[in-house]
Formats: sequence, C-alpha cells, structure tokens
Amino acid sequence: MTMRRNCTGIILAGGRSSRMGQPKMSLKLGDRSVLVHTTQALLASCREVLVIAAPAGTPDGVEEALAELPRTPSLRVLHDAQAHRGPLPGIVTGLAEAGNAIAFVAAGDSPFLAPVLIGGLIDALGAEPQTDAMVPRVDSCAQPLTAAYRTAPMLSCFRQALDDGESSPRRSLRRAAFQEIAAEDLRRWDPALNSFLNINDAADFARAQALELQLKAGDVG
Repeated sequence: MTMRRNCTGIILAGGRSSRMGQPKMSLKLGDRSVLVHTTQALLASCREVLVIAAPAGTPDGVEEALAELPRTPSLRVLHDAQAHRGPLPGIVTGLAEAGNAIAFVAAGDSPFLAPVLIGGLIDALGAEPQTDAMVPRVDSCAQPLTAAYRTAPMLSCFRQALDDGESSPRRSLRRAAFQEIAAEDLRRWDPALNSFLNINDAADFARAQALELQLKAGDVG
C-alpha cells in the first residue's frame, strides 16, 4: 500500500491544449478524466493536493474536469492570476500555498503517474538536505513537471526567475541546487516509465488509450 507523505502535491491544469484541439484534461481514459487519473495518484501519495487552474472565466474547457475531481478536505483548486503564461506561474502559485516543506509538481495530463514514483522522488529529496529539487531525467531531458521540490527555496528561486522574465521551469532549475535521477534509476519505481506519458496531441491520446486497455487487461506491469 502506498504511504501518504507529509508533502503537497501540485497539479498544473491550466494549459491551452492547443496541439490536442480539445481540452485534454477532460479527455476520458476508462470512466475517468485524464485530470482525475493524475489527481488520484497525488491524493494517494500526498496529504495535501492543490490543482492549479487558469484564472476563473478563462475559456480553456477545464471546468468539466474540475467538476469531476474528488470532494475531499485534502484537495483544493486554485486559480492562476494570469492565463497562458506557461507552467512556471502555476508552480509558483502552488508553492506559495503549499502547507508542507516538500512539494511534488505534476502536469495534469499525466494519467499514468505512479504513486510509488512520487514517493520515491519525495524520499530521495528528503535524504539530501543540501538539495532543493529532485528531478527525473528521461529522454535526455530534465522533467521539472514530474519532480519533488523543497517548498521555500524553490518558491524563492522560481519567483525570481519570473521576475527576471524567465518562463521555462527547465531553465529556471539552473538557479537551484538540484539533482537529476537517470531513467535507469527511475525504473525501480516505474519499470516502463509510464509516469512520463503526457497527452499533447491525438497520437499521445491514442497511445494512452491503448495503454489503459493493456493495464486493465493485466498485460503491462
């Protein structure tokens, strides 16, 4: 059984879905939306979960997915101050509201995010007191939207990056004391690395649908 840790899960749900052509957070995999899949993984891993949506009234189609979220005191929906400025402002909004010393950031379109991977990254960060971020490296790239952060120092870091005109979480990490975990080491928690399957376009969604069917049939570990 997955242990819920004293950490805050931050789910970024405010993207435009421009490549998808429709609101990807509301797409259904089985009987649940993509956003609900992601949220349930964080609720299984963290004692507090914050879903960061675009400003109220923004026509991004995420309202349907938000309405399907579980009703629990552990979960809150927050709204960014500005729409469509990329993920960094959403991360800052979440870190500013986080009630724990460590936070885990996830993209809302991560329906196969494994709770054991979330817990592994949180524990790895907790074991390294001089490190402020524990970031997977998959497909030769750092993955700052599936990563564990120390709340206070990373809030300061990312706020300063925004003030300096930076919009990329990946580039902003260069300002921080962060460690990367290689894909080979991540496989102890998620052998197939399905946690890193995001839904950016129709081809990604087709892959996600196929994987959902395989997982239900027990064909994929």
